[in-house]
Amino acid sequence: MKFHKPLVIALLLASLTAGAGAAGVAAAAPLPLEPVATDPNAQNHDPVANGAAAGLGAGAALGAGSSALSAVPLAILVPGLGSAAGAVNIGLASLIYGGIGAGLGAAVGALAPHVVPQVLP
Repeated sequence: MKFHKPLVIALLLASLTAGAGAAGVAAAAPLPLEPVATDPNAQNHDPVANGAAAGLGAGAALGAGSSALSAVPLAILVPGLGSAAGAVNIGLASLIYGGIGAGLGAAVGALAPHVVPQVLP
């Protein structure tokens, strides 16, 4: 698998090297284009939206799984109230972790779009 530098780092390095040699050079060399990962089954070509959707799913699954592990002993100890509290806990954890995952996925899609599979327009 071939890994690429994130776009932000590449642009930062290009601007620093262009600024350092700008005294003797009229223009900096253009940045080389990097291939973009494509997925023909994706429904959207936007890497930010695709990253947010992937992060939302992964975060919600992680939140539901981790809170379900803590809800089982609660349901055993307090059968009626523990089950209801555990169900509420699973739902809240899914929402919170899903939101965090969506934010992280959107950030990855914005900063490193070549990492997120997409369909080009």
